Amino acid sequence: MPEKVWNLTRRLTIRGDLCRRTGASVDSRLLAALVQATPGERLAELGAGCAAASLVVADRSPGVLVDALELQPVLVQLARENIQRNNLAATIQPWAGDVRRPPPVISSGSYHQVFFNPPYFRPGEGRLSPDPVRSQARCEMTATLQDFVLCAADLLCPGGQCHVVHRPERWAEMAATLAHNGLTPWRLFRVHPRPNHPVALILVTACKTTPHHTIPPLLDTPLFLDGASGEESLSQQLFAGRPLGDTTRLFPF
Repeated sequence: MPEKVWNLTRRLTIRGDLCRRTGASVDSRLLAALVQATPGERLAELGAGCAAASLVVADRSPGVLVDALELQPVLVQLARENIQRNNLAATIQPWAGDVRRPPPVISSGSYHQVFFNPPYFRPGEGRLSPDPVRSQARCEMTATLQDFVLCAADLLCPGGQCHVVHRPERWAEMAATLAHNGLTPWRLFRVHPRPNHPVALILVTACKTTPHHTIPPLLDTPLFLDGASGEESLSQQLFAGRPLGDTTRLFPF
C-alpha cells in the first residue's frame, strides 16, 4: 500500500508517516514561521528531518537558497522526495551529515540565517520510541543542544540570526548556551495550546553579534495556537504558511 500524502500547509504536501513521527507537524511550522528571508540570502536547517521547515520557508521566500542538513539517511531520502514533490529542488539542497562535523559544502560564516528543531530530550528523559529513527530525532542520542548551537554559531555570518524551537524546561540552558557561543537571544515566544494552558514550546531568535552591535532587551511574548472563537487562530495561520509578524532582522548584512 502506498504511503499516505499529508498536507504540511495549504500549498505543500509531504509523504509518509515517518515524516510526521519525526517532527513534520506544528513544531516545524512554528520554526518556519520565525524565518523571514529576502532574495539572495543563504539559509541552513540543521537536523532537518524530512525538510518540513525548509519547505515552508522556501515556498514563501523566492530567491533564497536553503541547505538542509540531516544525519539519518532514511530522512535525507524523504527530504529529497518531498523537495521534488513540491517543485523546490532549485531552492533546497538536502545534505547527509552530522552537525558536529558538517560536510565541507556547509561552510563557516556563509549563512544569513540558521534554524533548527533539535532533539528535545536528554538521554534517559522522555519516553523512548521503539522506532529507532524517531528515537534519534527526539532524544539526544548523538548531537546535543550544545552541538547544534556550536554549529549554528560557526555557520552564521556576523549579524546573522539563529532560530530554535524547543521545550520550555530547556530555556535556561538554551539561553546560556547561545550566549556562551556569541549568539544573543532577542526574541522569545512562549507557545500555549490555548489560553489558560501551560507553555508547550518556546521559539527563540538569537543574533550573532559583534562589539559593534547593540541588542535590545529580550522581547518575551505569549502565543496561543488556538484562541477566541471567530478569529483566525495561530494554527490556521501556520497551516497557511505565513510567518510570525515581528521576527525581522536586527541588522543588515
